[in-house]
Amino acid sequence: LAGSVRLNQLVVDFGATLNLAGYDLTITNGLTVTGTMNASDSKVVFASTGQQSVTLGGSHFREIGVQGGVRFLDIASADVFSANAAGSGYTIAFAAGGMHTFDSFLVSGVVDSIPTIRLASGDPGSSWNLNVASKARVAGAIVSDSTAVGITMAAEDPSTDGGNNVNWVFGVKGNHWTGAGDGKNWSDERNW
Repeated sequence: LAGSVRLNQLVVDFGATLNLAGYDLTITNGLTVTGTMNASDSKVVFASTGQQSVTLGGSHFREIGVQGGVRFLDIASADVFSANAAGSGYTIAFAAGGMHTFDSFLVSGVVDSIPTIRLASGDPGSSWNLNVASKARVAGAIVSDSTAVGITMAAEDPSTDGGNNVNWVFGVKGNHWTGAGDGKNWSDERNW
Protein backbone atom coordinates (compact mmCIF):
# COMPACT_ATOMS: atom_id res chain seq x y z
CA LEU A 1 0.00 0.00 0.00
CA ALA A 2 1.02 3.58 -0.55
CA GLY A 3 -1.10 4.91 2.32
CA SER A 4 -3.81 3.97 4.79
CA VAL A 5 -6.93 2.72 3.04
CA ARG A 6 -10.60 1.88 3.71
CA LEU A 7 -12.14 -0.93 1.63
CA ASN A 8 -15.46 -2.72 1.48
CA GLN A 9 -13.84 -6.12 0.82
CA LEU A 10 -10.36 -7.43 0.18
CA VAL A 11 -9.17 -10.78 -1.15
CA VAL A 12 -5.47 -11.68 -1.24
CA ASP A 13 -5.34 -14.67 -3.59
CA PHE A 14 -3.21 -17.78 -3.22
CA GLY A 15 0.28 -17.02 -4.54
CA ALA A 16 -0.19 -13.24 -4.20
CA THR A 17 1.56 -11.03 -1.64
CA LEU A 18 0.24 -7.78 -0.17
CA ASN A 19 2.68 -5.63 1.82
CA LEU A 20 0.85 -3.17 4.07
CA ALA A 21 4.19 -1.41 4.68
CA GLY A 22 3.13 0.02 8.04
CA TYR A 23 -0.07 1.58 6.67
CA ASP A 24 -3.45 0.91 8.29
CA LEU A 25 -6.28 -0.95 6.60
CA THR A 26 -9.98 -0.64 7.40
CA ILE A 27 -12.34 -3.34 6.09
CA THR A 28 -16.13 -2.97 6.24
CA ASN A 29 -17.40 -6.19 4.65
CA GLY A 30 -14.87 -9.02 4.72
CA LEU A 31 -11.23 -9.99 4.34
CA THR A 32 -9.96 -13.25 2.86
CA VAL A 33 -6.23 -14.02 2.81
CA THR A 34 -5.18 -17.25 1.09
CA GLY A 35 -1.90 -15.76 -0.12
CA THR A 36 0.51 -13.69 1.97
CA MET A 37 -0.23 -10.46 3.80
CA ASN A 38 2.77 -8.76 5.41
CA ALA A 39 1.12 -6.79 8.18
CA SER A 40 3.28 -7.02 11.31
CA ASP A 41 3.77 -3.23 11.29
CA SER A 42 0.16 -2.37 10.44
CA LYS A 43 -3.24 -2.08 12.03
CA VAL A 44 -6.33 -3.61 10.48
CA VAL A 45 -9.73 -2.37 11.62
CA PHE A 46 -12.92 -4.34 11.04
CA ALA A 47 -15.71 -1.77 10.99
CA SER A 48 -19.11 -2.99 9.90
CA THR A 49 -22.76 -2.45 10.70
CA GLY A 50 -23.44 -6.17 10.26
CA GLN A 51 -21.39 -9.32 10.76
CA GLN A 52 -18.41 -9.68 8.42
CA SER A 53 -16.39 -12.86 7.87
CA VAL A 54 -12.61 -12.73 8.05
CA THR A 55 -9.91 -15.23 7.03
CA LEU A 56 -6.47 -13.95 8.02
CA GLY A 57 -4.45 -16.79 6.48
CA GLY A 58 -1.86 -16.83 9.25
CA SER A 59 -1.06 -13.10 8.99
CA HIS A 60 0.19 -11.42 12.17
CA PHE A 61 -0.78 -7.78 12.72
CA ARG A 62 0.59 -5.01 14.90
CA GLU A 63 -3.03 -4.36 15.89
CA ILE A 64 -6.46 -5.77 15.14
CA GLY A 65 -9.23 -3.30 15.94
CA VAL A 66 -12.89 -4.27 15.94
CA GLN A 67 -15.68 -1.71 15.64
CA GLY A 68 -18.52 -3.97 14.53
CA GLY A 69 -19.53 -7.60 14.19
CA VAL A 70 -16.83 -9.95 12.93
CA ARG A 71 -16.42 -13.70 12.58
CA PHE A 72 -12.84 -14.95 12.42
CA LEU A 73 -12.87 -18.09 10.28
CA ASP A 74 -9.28 -18.94 11.21
CA ILE A 75 -6.75 -17.96 13.86
CA ALA A 76 -6.27 -14.30 14.81
CA SER A 77 -2.84 -13.09 15.92
CA ALA A 78 -1.66 -9.57 16.78
CA ASP A 79 0.43 -7.56 19.18
CA VAL A 80 -2.77 -5.74 20.23
CA PHE A 81 -6.41 -6.79 19.92
CA SER A 82 -8.86 -4.00 20.72
CA ALA A 83 -12.64 -3.79 20.53
CA ASN A 84 -15.01 -1.15 21.79
CA ALA A 85 -18.68 -0.40 21.38
CA ALA A 86 -19.90 3.12 22.00
CA GLY A 87 -23.44 2.40 20.81
CA SER A 88 -25.22 -0.75 19.78
CA GLY A 89 -23.56 -4.04 20.55
CA TYR A 90 -22.08 -6.68 18.32
CA THR A 91 -20.57 -10.18 18.35
CA ILE A 92 -16.95 -11.16 17.82
CA ALA A 93 -16.92 -14.86 16.95
CA PHE A 94 -13.55 -16.62 17.13
CA ALA A 95 -12.72 -19.81 15.23
CA ALA A 96 -13.04 -22.81 17.54
CA GLY A 97 -10.15 -25.14 18.25
CA GLY A 98 -7.03 -23.11 17.40
CA MET A 99 -5.09 -20.67 19.57
CA HIS A 100 -5.82 -16.94 19.16
CA THR A 101 -2.68 -15.17 20.38
CA PHE A 102 -2.23 -11.53 21.43
CA ASP A 103 0.24 -9.60 23.53
CA SER A 104 -2.59 -7.29 24.67
CA PHE A 105 -6.33 -8.01 24.62
CA LEU A 106 -8.49 -4.92 25.30
CA VAL A 107 -12.28 -5.06 25.12
CA SER A 108 -14.60 -2.28 26.30
CA GLY A 109 -18.30 -2.65 25.65
CA VAL A 110 -20.02 -0.87 28.52
CA VAL A 111 -22.98 1.35 27.59
CA ASP A 112 -25.24 2.50 30.45
CA SER A 113 -23.85 -0.29 32.68
CA ILE A 114 -24.90 -2.94 30.13
CA PRO A 115 -22.43 -5.28 28.36
CA THR A 116 -22.58 -4.72 24.59
CA ILE A 117 -19.85 -6.93 23.13
CA ARG A 118 -20.31 -10.68 22.85
CA LEU A 119 -17.10 -12.75 22.69
CA ALA A 120 -18.15 -16.15 21.38
CA SER A 121 -17.14 -19.24 19.46
CA GLY A 122 -17.76 -19.42 15.73
CA ASP A 123 -19.00 -22.94 16.52
CA PRO A 124 -21.27 -22.52 19.58
CA GLY A 125 -20.54 -25.10 22.24
CA SER A 126 -16.97 -25.64 20.98
CA SER A 127 -14.16 -23.81 22.74
CA TRP A 128 -12.13 -20.98 21.25
CA ASN A 129 -8.70 -20.67 22.86
CA LEU A 130 -7.21 -17.35 23.94
CA ASN A 131 -3.55 -16.79 24.83
CA VAL A 132 -2.71 -13.29 26.09
CA ALA A 133 0.96 -12.68 26.82
CA SER A 134 0.96 -9.49 28.87
CA LYS A 135 -2.01 -7.10 29.17
CA ALA A 136 -5.68 -7.99 29.33
CA ARG A 137 -8.68 -5.80 30.08
CA VAL A 138 -12.21 -6.98 29.39
CA ALA A 139 -15.15 -4.84 30.50
CA GLY A 140 -18.72 -4.98 29.27
CA ALA A 141 -18.52 -8.31 27.48
CA ILE A 142 -20.64 -11.44 27.45
CA VAL A 143 -18.11 -14.26 27.12
CA SER A 144 -18.91 -17.82 26.10
CA ASP A 145 -17.09 -21.00 25.06
CA SER A 146 -13.62 -19.59 25.82
CA THR A 147 -10.56 -21.28 27.26
CA ALA A 148 -7.96 -18.80 28.49
CA VAL A 149 -4.43 -20.18 28.36
CA GLY A 150 -1.44 -18.81 30.24
CA ILE A 151 -3.17 -16.22 32.42
CA THR A 152 -6.53 -16.14 34.11
CA MET A 153 -8.75 -13.65 32.29
CA ALA A 154 -10.53 -11.24 34.63
CA ALA A 155 -13.72 -9.76 33.19
CA GLU A 156 -14.77 -6.52 34.89
CA ASP A 157 -18.36 -5.71 35.75
CA PRO A 158 -20.76 -5.58 34.01
CA SER A 159 -19.26 -8.47 32.01
CA THR A 160 -21.17 -11.73 32.26
CA ASP A 161 -20.39 -15.41 31.97
CA GLY A 162 -22.21 -16.75 28.91
CA GLY A 163 -21.21 -20.29 29.88
CA ASN A 164 -18.62 -22.93 28.99
CA ASN A 165 -15.61 -20.76 29.95
CA VAL A 166 -12.34 -22.05 31.42
CA ASN A 167 -9.82 -19.91 33.34
CA TRP A 168 -12.05 -16.80 33.39
CA VAL A 169 -13.20 -14.83 36.45
CA PHE A 170 -16.30 -12.63 36.22
CA GLY A 171 -17.59 -9.80 38.39
CA VAL A 172 -14.22 -8.18 38.93
CA LYS A 173 -14.40 -4.56 40.04
CA GLY A 174 -12.22 -2.45 37.78
CA ASN A 175 -9.68 -0.10 39.31
CA HIS A 176 -10.90 3.19 37.88
CA TRP A 177 -10.32 6.42 39.77
CA THR A 178 -13.41 8.59 39.44
CA GLY A 179 -12.70 11.05 42.24
CA ALA A 180 -16.42 10.99 43.10
CA GLY A 181 -15.61 10.90 46.82
CA ASP A 182 -13.35 13.53 48.31
CA GLY A 183 -11.12 13.25 45.23
CA LYS A 184 -7.96 12.93 47.33
CA ASN A 185 -7.89 9.81 49.48
CA TRP A 186 -6.88 6.45 48.09
CA SER A 187 -8.86 4.71 50.85
CA ASP A 188 -12.15 6.51 50.11
CA GLU A 189 -14.18 3.87 48.23
CA ARG A 190 -16.34 6.57 46.63
CA ASN A 191 -13.27 7.70 44.63
CA TRP A 192 -13.17 4.34 42.84
